Amino acid sequence: MDPPSADNRDEDNEMEMQPIVPRGPVDPDGRKISRPNNNWMMPSSRGRGRMATAVAHGESIMAMADSDVKKKKMLLVFLGILMVALVGMVAVKGDAVELEKIVEEGEIEVAHHDDTTATTVVEEAATASSSSSTPAVHTIDLDGYLPKSMVTASDYVLPGTENAPPLSAAKGRPYYPIINHFQNRNPTGFYAKKWGYFDLEDPDPKWKGKMRPQPDFAAVPNRDVKSTDFPDGAWQKDKEYMTRFLEEAKKLVNRTIEAVYGEWGVGIPQDGSVELTDEFMVNREAFYKWPKPSEQTLDGMTRRFIHHIMTGDSFKLVLGGHSAAAGHGAGFNASYVHQAGLVLEPVFAHLGVEFRSYNFAQGGMGTFQQALAGMDLRGKDADMLIWDSSMTEKSPPLTNFFYRQGLLAGNRAPFLYSGGGADPAAFEAIGASVGGYGALGYSPITTSEEQAKTLPWAAR
Repeated sequence: MDPPSADNRDEDNEMEMQPIVPRGPVDPDGRKISRPNNNWMMPSSRGRGRMATAVAHGESIMAMADSDVKKKKMLLVFLGILMVALVGMVAVKGDAVELEKIVEEGEIEVAHHDDTTATTVVEEAATASSSSSTPAVHTIDLDGYLPKSMVTASDYVLPGTENAPPLSAAKGRPYYPIINHFQNRNPTGFYAKKWGYFDLEDPDPKWKGKMRPQPDFAAVPNRDVKSTDFPDGAWQKDKEYMTRFLEEAKKLVNRTIEAVYGEWGVGIPQDGSVELTDEFMVNREAFYKWPKPSEQTLDGMTRRFIHHIMTGDSFKLVLGGHSAAAGHGAGFNASYVHQAGLVLEPVFAHLGVEFRSYNFAQGGMGTFQQALAGMDLRGKDADMLIWDSSMTEKSPPLTNFFYRQGLLAGNRAPFLYSGGGADPAAFEAIGASVGGYGALGYSPITTSEEQAKTLPWAAR
């Protein structure tokens, strides 16, 4: 499959992927916007980030998989960094129980769509954002994209439940699986006008409203089909589809970042409701400080996301830790790993990936007891493994054992992530991808009960 033409790449350069802490004024679609005044310094090329430049070329995922290292550091890398940073932010403010609403509804909704080039779509979005008129709602026929039957989410077989009915509670929570990029469209959500939408439509009239053919991923271990296994008509082989998909995916990730930032008063919505003052920009820049991943970690995360998007695999975020990580004192569903999951699940769904979060933290214990069972309890297909047990496990050998079991005892080597107090950086020497929490650098100050009611939810 050929990558997009040079002309398409030049057009796509008008839209950049934002760094996780955008230093300069960039709107949710990645377009540069006017600075508030001459006192605001635009970022240097280093400050804007290598990833932002790399993502702008809009190459197909198939082309990236066969290309050099720089081309691999595109959308998939940035999506991973969004996930890492988001887990850190929600961990800092674990009671942000409504955080997911902004993203889950906001990034899939209202917009105007024409069957035009990438540049034209971006220009129309800019016009709609600056106009006082309401853009037309673009809908498509979803009947052909909706799953016809439910499945269960459990990856575990409980003793004695082998013969339980397929969709019973014993078999796990029934749900409709993610089978394409269109099934979650909903252009009438409350947050759509403010934050935008995911507006991908199949560019080939032959396939509009129809499921495209796919290889039999289940026929091979880890869904590792060959490139030649993709049948004619598969979206992975369609140059125009891939170009449109990457364009919308970049805007989706940018809007997700802005919506999360918006929960703390430093996001830039698409409806022009925020005034970009110098104070706003300073607070925005100071909001979140994330630890910069190494080249090896970026490459590892890139490969992982390429694989998941190309094969429709499930991405599994797994937490091991103590009582605070488990959510004691709040609620299991309010624990930060599940809050991150609720935010990221609809984002990944638009990319054709099922995102699942698992909380295996245990109060008064930690991670060692479960780690004795390898990954049999936490799941052998974990993609990201978080250690957060500093209150109960202060011995370095215990955390070392946790990370080692994660790498050795499963079917895939997960991204190792530290919840504080256990740096997995040493495992980079053997090829692992590693990371850790950043720090919340800005939060609106509460001065009174009445003033607090005007603050974004997570900042109250």
